[in-house]
Amino acid sequence: MTRSIVAQNFISSKVSEALTRYGIAHNDPIRQELEQDAEIDGTRDAWVRVRGVSIDDRIDELRRDPRFASSFPADPPRVAKGDAA
Repeated sequence: MTRSIVAQNFISSKVSEALTRYGIAHNDPIRQELEQDAEIDGTRDAWVRVRGVSIDDRIDELRRDPRFASSFPADPPRVAKGDAA
């Protein structure tokens, strides 16, 4: 499907915002995965959907995909509440 430059820029902008929220590098292969299936939805207040779900929901789905496991930052270490050391 061919997109206009305006549509592509809007999609790229929304994907960039989502990648920043999740701490994913902007040149990561996830970007291509999201942008190739993205479509603009809504009329007056437009938003981007990927495969029928929001960008955030699609990123959560990709988090469980072994192909993209290295794309996500590691969870910060957790310390038990009762651990005084």
